[in-house]
Amino acid sequence: ALASFEREDLKSKVLENPSFRQSLELVPEIRELIGDFYASRYASCLSSLQALKPRLLLDLYLSSHVEDLYARIRCKALVQFFSPYTSVYMAPMAEAFNTTVAGLEKELVQLIMQGKIQARIDSHNKILYARQANQRNATFQQALEMGGDLVRDTDAALLRINLLRHDLVVRCGHNPPQQTNHA
Repeated sequence: ALASFEREDLKSKVLENPSFRQSLELVPEIRELIGDFYASRYASCLSSLQALKPRLLLDLYLSSHVEDLYARIRCKALVQFFSPYTSVYMAPMAEAFNTTVAGLEKELVQLIMQGKIQARIDSHNKILYARQANQRNATFQQALEMGGDLVRDTDAALLRINLLRHDLVVRCGHNPPQQTNHA
């Protein structure tokens, strides 16, 4: 769930799900780990996950997937951490993820190259900047599209009005016109 669910899904399908909550009560370490992830306490979450790793590696079915799942969870945490910001100093971010700034920078470079984070790194000042689409250009393009739609709809309405004004009605060719009694 941590590797694949969005925040809302994690809350509704895991934390607030009555049947799943009963299962979580049996394994309090997992419940706390999920709670930490949801509450954005990533250092605590990742250290708890690291502590669980030896037990997970002993699982016959899960052992071959543990490293990949751990990497995906860490990636998801990094993306969630950065998403509300336009820029972040990497030192506090590294502290939040129990890593060095150099290690974090390598992870972020990989995420940027994979397209998971739309950002750029100022390596000299150790700041991660979000790449933002040109809002002015996007707004202008949206306004042009709306204007085009308005012109098309107005032309269609004028055509219908003129057709009705001049009693131009198109009927199917196979039905004879009905006689009307004008009195």
